[in-house]
Amino acid sequence: MSFKSLGNTSYFRQDTMYSKTGCRTCKIRKVKCDEGYPACHRCVSTGRACDGYAVWGGDLPQSMSAPCLAISTVEKQCLDWLQMRTVTKLPGSFRSEFWSRLLLQASRHEPAILHASLALSAVHKTVVDGEARMDRFVLRHYNMAISHLNGHFAANDTFSIQVILIACIAFVTLECLRGNFVAAQTHIQNGLKIIEAQKYKQDSLADDWIMEVFSRLEIQVRLLNSLSTSSPRHSFDIPRRFRSRKDAWKSLDSLTNNTLRLRSKPVGSSGQTLIARQTILRRLRRWQTVYEASAIFHGISSEVDEVAPTLLMAHHTMATIMAELCLCSDEMAFDSQNHRFAQLMDELQRLDDIGKANPDALSPGPQKGRSIMDLGYLVPLYYVAVKCRVHVIRHQALGILDSVSHQEGIWDPKTTALVSRKIVELEEQDFYHQPHERCLPASHRIGDIKVLRERDPTEKIFLIASERSVAEYDVTLYIDVIAHCYSIHISCELDIISASPYKY
Repeated sequence: MSFKSLGNTSYFRQDTMYSKTGCRTCKIRKVKCDEGYPACHRCVSTGRACDGYAVWGGDLPQSMSAPCLAISTVEKQCLDWLQMRTVTKLPGSFRSEFWSRLLLQASRHEPAILHASLALSAVHKTVVDGEARMDRFVLRHYNMAISHLNGHFAANDTFSIQVILIACIAFVTLECLRGNFVAAQTHIQNGLKIIEAQKYKQDSLADDWIMEVFSRLEIQVRLLNSLSTSSPRHSFDIPRRFRSRKDAWKSLDSLTNNTLRLRSKPVGSSGQTLIARQTILRRLRRWQTVYEASAIFHGISSEVDEVAPTLLMAHHTMATIMAELCLCSDEMAFDSQNHRFAQLMDELQRLDDIGKANPDALSPGPQKGRSIMDLGYLVPLYYVAVKCRVHVIRHQALGILDSVSHQEGIWDPKTTALVSRKIVELEEQDFYHQPHERCLPASHRIGDIKVLRERDPTEKIFLIASERSVAEYDVTLYIDVIAHCYSIHISCELDIISASPYKY
Protein backbone atom coordinates (compact mmCIF):
# COMPACT_ATOMS: atom_id res chain seq x y z
CA MET A 1 0.00 0.00 0.00
CA SER A 2 1.27 3.49 -0.74
CA PHE A 3 0.08 7.06 -0.65
CA LYS A 4 -1.27 8.71 -3.74
CA SER A 5 0.18 12.09 -4.52
CA LEU A 6 -2.13 15.08 -4.69
CA GLY A 7 -1.43 18.56 -5.98
CA ASN A 8 -1.23 21.38 -3.50
CA THR A 9 -4.52 23.05 -2.65
CA SER A 10 -4.72 26.82 -2.56
CA TYR A 11 -7.40 28.41 -0.42
CA PHE A 12 -7.19 32.08 -1.35
CA ARG A 13 -6.00 31.35 -4.86
CA GLN A 14 -5.94 34.16 -7.38
CA ASP A 15 -4.89 32.03 -10.34
CA THR A 16 -6.03 28.52 -11.33
CA MET A 17 -3.68 25.62 -10.68
CA TYR A 18 -4.15 22.03 -11.77
CA SER A 19 -2.55 18.73 -10.85
CA LYS A 20 -2.65 15.14 -12.04
CA THR A 21 -5.11 14.26 -9.33
CA GLY A 22 -8.43 15.66 -8.29
CA CYS A 23 -11.80 14.85 -6.83
CA ARG A 24 -13.43 11.52 -7.57
CA THR A 25 -16.15 13.15 -9.70
CA CYS A 26 -13.67 14.92 -12.00
CA LYS A 27 -11.65 11.71 -12.35
CA ILE A 28 -14.73 9.81 -13.50
CA ARG A 29 -15.58 12.62 -15.93
CA LYS A 30 -11.92 12.79 -17.04
CA VAL A 31 -11.75 16.55 -16.67
CA LYS A 32 -9.28 18.81 -14.92
CA CYS A 33 -10.01 19.50 -11.24
CA ASP A 34 -9.00 22.70 -9.42
CA GLU A 35 -9.08 20.78 -6.09
CA GLY A 36 -10.98 23.37 -4.12
CA TYR A 37 -12.08 22.47 -0.61
CA PRO A 38 -14.45 21.13 0.59
CA ALA A 39 -15.80 20.85 -2.97
CA CYS A 40 -14.00 21.70 -6.20
CA HIS A 41 -15.19 24.72 -8.16
CA ARG A 42 -15.72 22.71 -11.35
CA CYS A 43 -18.25 20.43 -9.68
CA VAL A 44 -20.00 23.26 -7.83
CA SER A 45 -20.21 25.47 -10.91
CA THR A 46 -21.81 22.67 -12.95
CA GLY A 47 -24.24 21.63 -10.23
CA ARG A 48 -22.60 18.27 -9.57
CA ALA A 49 -21.88 16.61 -6.23
CA CYS A 50 -18.14 16.68 -5.52
CA ASP A 51 -17.21 13.26 -4.11
CA GLY A 52 -13.99 14.45 -2.47
CA TYR A 53 -10.38 13.38 -2.65
CA ALA A 54 -8.24 10.36 -1.85
CA VAL A 55 -4.72 10.13 -0.49
CA TRP A 56 -4.55 6.83 1.33
CA GLY A 57 -5.65 3.50 -0.11
CA GLY A 58 -7.51 4.64 -3.22
CA ASP A 59 -10.73 6.55 -3.73
CA LEU A 60 -12.47 7.96 -0.68
CA PRO A 61 -16.17 7.06 -0.39
CA GLN A 62 -18.55 9.93 0.26
CA SER A 63 -19.30 8.88 3.84
CA MET A 64 -17.56 7.22 6.72
CA SER A 65 -20.54 4.85 6.83
CA ALA A 66 -18.89 2.23 4.64
CA PRO A 67 -15.38 1.72 6.00
CA CYS A 68 -13.05 -0.86 4.50
CA LEU A 69 -12.52 -2.32 8.00
CA ALA A 70 -15.43 -3.92 9.86
CA ILE A 71 -16.80 -1.81 12.72
CA SER A 72 -19.72 -1.91 15.14
CA THR A 73 -22.60 0.55 15.34
CA VAL A 74 -21.01 2.42 18.27
CA GLU A 75 -17.69 2.58 16.41
CA LYS A 76 -19.46 3.92 13.31
CA GLN A 77 -21.01 6.64 15.45
CA CYS A 78 -17.56 7.56 16.75
CA LEU A 79 -16.16 7.73 13.22
CA ASP A 80 -19.05 9.95 12.16
CA TRP A 81 -18.31 12.22 15.12
CA LEU A 82 -14.64 12.25 14.13
CA GLN A 83 -15.54 13.33 10.61
CA MET A 84 -18.22 15.88 11.45
CA ARG A 85 -16.91 17.40 14.69
CA THR A 86 -13.37 16.45 15.72
CA VAL A 87 -11.45 17.09 12.51
CA THR A 88 -13.27 20.38 11.87
CA LYS A 89 -12.53 21.69 15.37
CA LEU A 90 -8.96 20.74 16.25
CA PRO A 91 -7.01 22.55 13.47
CA GLY A 92 -7.88 26.02 14.81
CA SER A 93 -7.60 29.04 12.51
CA PHE A 94 -6.00 27.20 9.59
CA ARG A 95 -7.53 24.20 7.84
CA SER A 96 -5.32 21.13 8.02
CA GLU A 97 -5.35 18.36 5.41
CA PHE A 98 -3.92 16.04 8.03
CA TRP A 99 -7.25 16.19 9.87
CA SER A 100 -9.64 16.73 6.98
CA ARG A 101 -8.13 14.11 4.65
CA LEU A 102 -5.27 11.97 5.87
CA LEU A 103 -6.52 10.84 9.28
CA LEU A 104 -10.01 10.10 7.96
CA GLN A 105 -8.80 8.10 4.98
CA ALA A 106 -6.07 6.24 6.85
CA SER A 107 -8.54 5.23 9.57
CA ARG A 108 -10.59 3.43 6.92
CA HIS A 109 -7.72 1.21 5.80
CA GLU A 110 -5.15 0.86 8.59
CA PRO A 111 -6.23 -0.90 11.83
CA ALA A 112 -3.75 0.93 14.08
CA ILE A 113 -5.03 4.31 12.95
CA LEU A 114 -8.65 3.18 13.03
CA HIS A 115 -8.38 2.22 16.71
CA ALA A 116 -6.41 5.37 17.59
CA SER A 117 -9.07 7.47 15.84
CA LEU A 118 -11.91 5.70 17.65
CA ALA A 119 -10.24 6.36 21.01
CA LEU A 120 -9.66 10.02 20.09
CA SER A 121 -13.21 10.52 18.87
CA ALA A 122 -14.71 9.01 22.03
CA VAL A 123 -12.65 11.31 24.25
CA HIS A 124 -13.52 14.37 22.16
CA LYS A 125 -17.23 13.51 22.24
CA THR A 126 -17.09 13.18 26.02
CA VAL A 127 -15.32 16.54 26.42
CA VAL A 128 -17.71 18.39 24.10
CA ASP A 129 -21.03 16.81 25.00
CA GLY A 130 -20.32 16.07 28.64
CA GLU A 131 -21.82 12.63 28.20
CA ALA A 132 -20.98 9.56 30.24
CA ARG A 133 -17.30 8.70 30.00
CA MET A 134 -16.34 5.89 27.65
CA ASP A 135 -13.21 4.87 29.53
CA ARG A 136 -13.41 1.16 28.74
CA PHE A 137 -14.11 1.88 25.07
CA VAL A 138 -11.21 4.33 24.88
CA LEU A 139 -8.79 2.06 26.73
CA ARG A 140 -9.69 -0.94 24.59
CA HIS A 141 -9.12 0.88 21.32
CA TYR A 142 -6.00 2.63 22.65
CA ASN A 143 -4.46 -0.74 23.51
CA MET A 144 -5.58 -2.27 20.19
CA ALA A 145 -3.92 0.60 18.33
CA ILE A 146 -0.67 0.00 20.20
CA SER A 147 -0.91 -3.72 19.49
CA HIS A 148 -1.26 -3.11 15.76
CA LEU A 149 1.62 -0.62 15.85
CA ASN A 150 4.02 -3.31 17.06
CA GLY A 151 4.12 -4.82 13.60
CA HIS A 152 4.92 -1.44 12.07
CA PHE A 153 7.75 -0.87 14.53
CA ALA A 154 9.18 -4.24 13.47
CA ALA A 155 8.80 -3.46 9.76
CA ASN A 156 10.34 0.01 10.08
CA ASP A 157 9.73 0.84 6.42
CA THR A 158 8.50 4.12 4.96
CA PHE A 159 4.82 3.19 5.09
CA SER A 160 5.11 1.87 8.65
CA ILE A 161 6.80 5.07 9.83
CA GLN A 162 3.91 7.05 8.35
CA VAL A 163 1.40 4.90 10.22
CA ILE A 164 3.34 5.28 13.48
CA LEU A 165 3.53 9.07 13.17
CA ILE A 166 -0.17 9.44 12.32
CA ALA A 167 -1.11 7.32 15.33
CA CYS A 168 1.32 9.33 17.45
CA ILE A 169 -0.49 12.56 16.57
CA ALA A 170 -3.81 10.95 17.47
CA PHE A 171 -2.37 9.87 20.84
CA VAL A 172 -1.00 13.37 21.50
CA THR A 173 -4.40 14.89 20.81
CA LEU A 174 -6.24 12.35 22.94
CA GLU A 175 -3.95 12.94 25.93
CA CYS A 176 -4.24 16.72 25.58
CA LEU A 177 -8.02 16.50 25.60
CA ARG A 178 -7.86 14.38 28.75
CA GLY A 179 -5.50 16.83 30.44
CA ASN A 180 -2.60 14.35 30.48
CA PHE A 181 0.03 16.80 29.28
CA VAL A 182 3.05 14.79 30.45
CA ALA A 183 1.91 11.82 28.37
CA ALA A 184 1.20 14.16 25.43
CA GLN A 185 4.71 15.66 25.60
CA THR A 186 6.21 12.18 25.77
CA HIS A 187 4.36 11.20 22.59
CA ILE A 188 5.52 14.40 20.85
CA GLN A 189 9.15 13.86 21.84
CA ASN A 190 9.05 10.21 20.75
CA GLY A 191 7.56 11.22 17.41
CA LEU A 192 10.29 13.83 16.90
CA LYS A 193 12.94 11.24 17.79
CA ILE A 194 11.57 8.91 15.12
CA ILE A 195 11.65 11.73 12.58
CA GLU A 196 15.25 12.59 13.51
CA ALA A 197 16.43 8.98 13.57
CA GLN A 198 14.81 8.10 10.26
CA LYS A 199 15.89 11.36 8.61
CA TYR A 200 12.28 11.53 7.58
CA LYS A 201 11.88 12.61 3.97
CA GLN A 202 8.83 14.49 2.73
CA ASP A 203 8.29 12.58 -0.50
CA SER A 204 4.50 12.88 -0.66
CA LEU A 205 1.69 15.15 0.41
CA ALA A 206 0.94 12.76 3.26
CA ASP A 207 4.48 13.29 4.54
CA ASP A 208 4.04 17.05 4.22
CA TRP A 209 0.83 16.97 6.22
CA ILE A 210 2.36 14.81 8.96
CA MET A 211 5.37 17.12 9.25
CA GLU A 212 3.13 20.18 9.28
CA VAL A 213 1.45 18.94 12.48
CA PHE A 214 4.73 17.89 14.12
CA SER A 215 6.25 21.28 13.30
CA ARG A 216 3.52 23.02 15.32
CA LEU A 217 3.80 20.49 18.15
CA GLU A 218 7.58 20.95 18.26
CA ILE A 219 7.17 24.70 18.73
CA GLN A 220 4.76 24.09 21.62
CA VAL A 221 7.21 21.79 23.42
CA ARG A 222 10.31 23.91 22.77
CA LEU A 223 8.75 26.96 24.36
CA LEU A 224 8.14 24.97 27.56
CA ASN A 225 11.56 23.34 27.77
CA SER A 226 14.57 22.58 25.60
CA LEU A 227 14.87 19.52 23.43
CA SER A 228 18.26 17.99 22.67
CA THR A 229 18.32 17.98 18.90
CA SER A 230 20.74 18.46 16.06
CA SER A 231 21.39 21.64 14.09
CA PRO A 232 18.50 23.57 12.54
CA ARG A 233 16.64 21.84 9.75
CA HIS A 234 16.85 23.12 6.23
CA SER A 235 14.66 26.18 5.76
CA PHE A 236 13.36 26.63 2.25
CA ASP A 237 13.65 29.99 0.54
CA ILE A 238 10.71 32.36 0.82
CA PRO A 239 8.75 32.36 -2.47
CA ARG A 240 7.87 35.44 -4.47
CA ARG A 241 4.24 35.13 -3.48
CA PHE A 242 2.29 33.19 -0.88
CA ARG A 243 -0.68 31.49 -2.54
CA SER A 244 -2.59 31.22 0.74
CA ARG A 245 -2.35 32.27 4.36
CA LYS A 246 -1.67 28.67 5.18
CA ASP A 247 1.41 28.67 2.92
CA ALA A 248 2.62 31.74 4.81
CA TRP A 249 1.91 29.98 8.14
CA LYS A 250 3.90 26.87 7.12
CA SER A 251 6.84 29.01 6.04
CA LEU A 252 6.77 30.90 9.32
CA ASP A 253 6.63 27.62 11.27
CA SER A 254 9.88 26.55 9.67
CA LEU A 255 11.60 29.80 10.58
CA THR A 256 10.29 29.70 14.17
CA ASN A 257 11.43 26.11 14.70
CA ASN A 258 14.87 26.84 13.28
CA THR A 259 15.16 29.80 15.66
CA LEU A 260 14.19 27.69 18.66
CA ARG A 261 16.58 24.92 17.65
CA LEU A 262 19.35 27.49 17.31
CA ARG A 263 18.50 28.88 20.75
CA SER A 264 19.04 25.45 22.31
CA LYS A 265 22.68 25.36 21.18
CA PRO A 266 25.35 26.14 23.82
CA VAL A 267 26.34 29.76 24.38
CA GLY A 268 29.64 30.67 22.74
CA SER A 269 28.42 30.69 19.19
CA SER A 270 30.55 29.58 16.29
CA GLY A 271 30.76 31.53 13.06
CA GLN A 272 28.45 29.02 11.42
CA THR A 273 25.82 29.55 14.11
CA LEU A 274 26.01 33.33 13.69
CA ILE A 275 25.54 32.90 9.95
CA ALA A 276 22.51 30.67 10.60
CA ARG A 277 21.01 33.40 12.79
CA GLN A 278 21.58 36.07 10.15
CA THR A 279 19.98 33.80 7.56
CA ILE A 280 16.89 33.35 9.72
CA LEU A 281 16.59 37.11 10.30
CA ARG A 282 16.96 37.80 6.59
CA ARG A 283 14.26 35.27 5.78
CA LEU A 284 11.95 36.72 8.43
CA ARG A 285 12.28 40.15 6.80
CA ARG A 286 11.68 38.57 3.41
CA TRP A 287 8.65 36.72 4.78
CA GLN A 288 7.00 39.96 5.90
CA THR A 289 7.70 41.68 2.59
CA VAL A 290 6.25 38.80 0.58
CA TYR A 291 3.26 38.38 2.88
CA GLU A 292 2.28 42.05 2.76
CA ALA A 293 2.67 42.04 -1.02
CA SER A 294 0.56 38.90 -1.49
CA ALA A 295 -3.10 39.19 -2.41
CA ILE A 296 -4.05 37.14 0.64
CA PHE A 297 -3.14 40.08 2.88
CA HIS A 298 -6.02 42.14 1.50
CA GLY A 299 -9.76 41.75 1.29
CA ILE A 300 -10.53 41.19 4.98
CA SER A 301 -14.31 41.42 5.28
CA SER A 302 -15.14 40.29 8.82
CA GLU A 303 -13.73 39.75 12.29
CA VAL A 304 -13.35 36.04 11.56
CA ASP A 305 -11.34 36.91 8.44
CA GLU A 306 -9.15 39.19 10.54
CA VAL A 307 -8.07 36.44 12.95
CA ALA A 308 -5.73 34.55 10.60
CA PRO A 309 -3.68 37.55 9.34
CA THR A 310 -3.47 39.09 12.82
CA LEU A 311 -2.36 35.76 14.28
CA LEU A 312 0.25 35.39 11.54
CA MET A 313 1.71 38.81 12.22
CA ALA A 314 1.77 38.19 15.97
CA HIS A 315 3.76 34.98 15.51
CA HIS A 316 6.06 36.71 13.04
CA THR A 317 6.78 39.47 15.55
CA MET A 318 7.47 36.91 18.28
CA ALA A 319 9.75 34.90 15.96
CA THR A 320 11.68 38.06 15.08
CA ILE A 321 12.31 38.87 18.75
CA MET A 322 13.46 35.29 19.35
CA ALA A 323 15.78 35.35 16.34
CA GLU A 324 17.32 38.67 17.34
CA LEU A 325 18.20 37.34 20.81
CA CYS A 326 18.49 33.57 20.32
CA LEU A 327 22.28 33.57 20.85
CA CYS A 328 22.29 36.12 23.67
CA SER A 329 22.39 35.05 27.33
CA ASP A 330 21.97 38.59 28.75
CA GLU A 331 18.37 39.14 29.89
CA MET A 332 18.91 42.91 29.70
CA ALA A 333 19.13 42.54 25.92
CA PHE A 334 15.37 41.99 25.77
CA ASP A 335 14.94 45.71 26.47
CA SER A 336 16.23 46.38 22.95
CA GLN A 337 13.08 44.68 21.66
CA ASN A 338 10.58 46.73 23.65
CA HIS A 339 9.24 48.34 20.47
CA ARG A 340 8.53 44.89 19.06
CA PHE A 341 6.96 43.74 22.33
CA ALA A 342 4.64 46.76 22.14
CA GLN A 343 3.76 45.85 18.54
CA LEU A 344 3.18 42.22 19.52
CA MET A 345 0.95 43.26 22.41
CA ASP A 346 -1.12 45.44 20.08
CA GLU A 347 -1.65 42.43 17.80
CA LEU A 348 -2.56 40.17 20.72
CA GLN A 349 -4.96 42.78 22.13
CA ARG A 350 -6.66 42.93 18.75
CA LEU A 351 -7.11 39.15 18.80
CA ASP A 352 -8.51 39.31 22.31
CA ASP A 353 -10.96 42.03 21.29
CA ILE A 354 -12.12 39.88 18.37
CA GLY A 355 -12.50 36.89 20.69
CA LYS A 356 -14.61 38.85 23.16
CA ALA A 357 -16.87 40.17 20.40
CA ASN A 358 -17.16 36.77 18.73
CA PRO A 359 -15.92 33.80 20.81
CA ASP A 360 -16.21 31.45 17.83
CA ALA A 361 -13.70 33.53 15.85
CA LEU A 362 -10.68 32.29 17.81
CA SER A 363 -11.93 28.86 18.81
CA PRO A 364 -15.19 27.74 17.19
CA GLY A 365 -17.50 25.35 18.96
CA PRO A 366 -19.29 24.98 22.28
CA GLN A 367 -17.57 26.26 25.39
CA LYS A 368 -16.62 22.79 26.63
CA GLY A 369 -15.05 21.94 23.28
CA ARG A 370 -12.82 24.92 22.74
CA SER A 371 -9.58 22.94 22.72
CA ILE A 372 -7.53 23.13 19.55
CA MET A 373 -4.25 21.40 18.66
CA ASP A 374 -2.82 24.29 16.68
CA LEU A 375 -0.90 27.35 17.80
CA GLY A 376 -3.03 30.32 18.74
CA TYR A 377 -2.25 33.33 20.91
CA LEU A 378 -1.50 31.60 24.23
CA VAL A 379 2.17 31.11 23.34
CA PRO A 380 2.82 34.75 22.31
CA LEU A 381 0.98 35.98 25.43
CA TYR A 382 3.18 33.79 27.62
CA TYR A 383 6.30 35.01 25.82
CA VAL A 384 5.38 38.67 26.36
CA ALA A 385 4.57 38.08 30.04
CA VAL A 386 7.87 36.35 30.89
CA LYS A 387 10.31 38.17 28.57
CA CYS A 388 9.06 41.76 28.27
CA ARG A 389 10.11 43.74 31.34
CA VAL A 390 7.99 46.78 30.56
CA HIS A 391 5.62 46.67 33.51
CA VAL A 392 2.51 47.90 31.69
CA ILE A 393 2.96 45.61 28.67
CA ARG A 394 3.65 42.39 30.56
CA HIS A 395 0.72 43.00 32.93
CA GLN A 396 -1.52 43.63 29.94
CA ALA A 397 -0.51 40.17 28.71
CA LEU A 398 -1.23 38.69 32.14
CA GLY A 399 -4.69 40.28 32.12
CA ILE A 400 -5.57 38.64 28.82
CA LEU A 401 -4.13 35.28 29.92
CA ASP A 402 -6.41 35.32 32.95
CA SER A 403 -9.45 35.55 30.67
CA VAL A 404 -8.51 32.94 28.04
CA SER A 405 -10.77 29.87 28.17
CA HIS A 406 -9.59 27.67 25.30
CA GLN A 407 -6.72 25.19 25.26
CA GLU A 408 -4.05 25.13 22.53
CA GLY A 409 -2.40 21.73 22.35
CA ILE A 410 -0.26 21.15 25.45
CA TRP A 411 -0.81 24.77 26.51
CA ASP A 412 -3.83 24.96 28.79
CA PRO A 413 -4.94 28.50 29.73
CA LYS A 414 -5.12 28.22 33.52
CA THR A 415 -1.69 26.67 33.91
CA THR A 416 -0.16 29.14 31.44
CA ALA A 417 -1.66 32.09 33.33
CA LEU A 418 -0.52 30.77 36.72
CA VAL A 419 3.04 30.06 35.55
CA SER A 420 3.32 33.46 33.83
CA ARG A 421 2.07 35.33 36.88
CA LYS A 422 4.42 33.45 39.21
CA ILE A 423 7.44 34.26 37.03
CA VAL A 424 6.46 37.94 37.00
CA GLU A 425 6.03 37.91 40.79
CA LEU A 426 9.45 36.33 41.28
CA GLU A 427 11.10 38.93 39.09
CA GLU A 428 9.33 42.10 40.16
CA GLN A 429 8.78 41.40 43.86
CA ASP A 430 8.22 44.90 45.32
CA PHE A 431 10.45 46.66 42.80
CA TYR A 432 7.76 48.91 41.35
CA HIS A 433 6.61 49.96 44.80
CA GLN A 434 9.79 52.00 45.07
CA PRO A 435 9.69 55.60 43.77
CA HIS A 436 11.29 56.48 40.43
CA GLU A 437 12.04 52.86 39.51
CA ARG A 438 11.34 52.07 35.88
CA CYS A 439 13.80 49.53 34.42
CA LEU A 440 13.93 46.13 36.07
CA PRO A 441 17.64 45.52 36.85
CA ALA A 442 19.57 42.42 35.81
CA SER A 443 19.70 41.25 39.41
CA HIS A 444 15.92 40.74 39.35
CA ARG A 445 15.63 38.96 36.02
CA ILE A 446 15.32 35.21 35.57
CA GLY A 447 17.00 33.56 32.60
CA ASP A 448 15.71 30.73 30.46
CA ILE A 449 13.01 28.80 32.27
CA LYS A 450 11.95 25.23 31.72
CA VAL A 451 8.37 24.40 32.64
CA LEU A 452 7.95 20.78 33.71
CA ARG A 453 4.87 19.01 34.99
CA GLU A 454 5.46 16.44 37.69
CA ARG A 455 2.90 13.89 36.52
CA ASP A 456 -0.60 13.45 35.11
CA PRO A 457 -3.03 14.81 36.11
CA THR A 458 -1.30 18.11 36.88
CA GLU A 459 -0.76 18.80 40.55
CA LYS A 460 2.68 20.40 40.53
CA ILE A 461 4.58 22.39 37.96
CA PHE A 462 8.32 22.85 38.25
CA LEU A 463 9.97 26.02 36.99
CA ILE A 464 13.66 25.38 36.40
CA ALA A 465 15.67 28.60 36.08
CA SER A 466 19.21 28.59 34.71
CA GLU A 467 20.59 31.99 35.58
CA ARG A 468 20.09 32.75 39.27
CA SER A 469 20.70 31.06 42.59
CA VAL A 470 17.84 30.01 44.83
CA ALA A 471 18.94 32.35 47.60
CA GLU A 472 18.21 35.40 45.47
CA TYR A 473 14.51 34.64 45.11
CA ASP A 474 11.76 35.98 47.31
CA VAL A 475 10.16 32.60 47.89
CA THR A 476 6.54 32.68 49.03
CA LEU A 477 4.58 30.05 50.94
CA TYR A 478 3.18 28.77 47.66
CA ILE A 479 6.58 27.61 46.39
CA ASP A 480 8.73 24.67 47.44
CA VAL A 481 12.42 25.20 46.78
CA ILE A 482 14.42 22.17 45.63
CA ALA A 483 17.85 23.12 44.26
CA HIS A 484 17.00 25.33 41.28
CA CYS A 485 13.40 24.09 41.01
CA TYR A 486 10.24 25.92 42.01
CA SER A 487 7.09 23.85 42.30
CA ILE A 488 3.82 25.73 42.05
CA HIS A 489 0.95 23.92 43.78
CA ILE A 490 -2.02 24.51 41.53
CA SER A 491 -4.30 21.59 42.31
CA CYS A 492 -6.73 23.86 44.18
CA GLU A 493 -6.83 26.41 41.37
CA LEU A 494 -7.22 24.13 38.35
CA ASP A 495 -10.04 21.87 37.24
CA ILE A 496 -8.12 18.61 37.37
CA ILE A 497 -9.26 15.65 35.28
CA SER A 498 -9.60 12.82 37.77
CA ALA A 499 -8.87 9.85 35.53
CA SER A 500 -5.43 8.29 35.63
CA PRO A 501 -3.33 8.17 32.48
CA TYR A 502 -3.66 5.06 30.40
CA LYS A 503 -1.21 2.25 30.98
CA TYR A 504 0.48 0.78 27.94
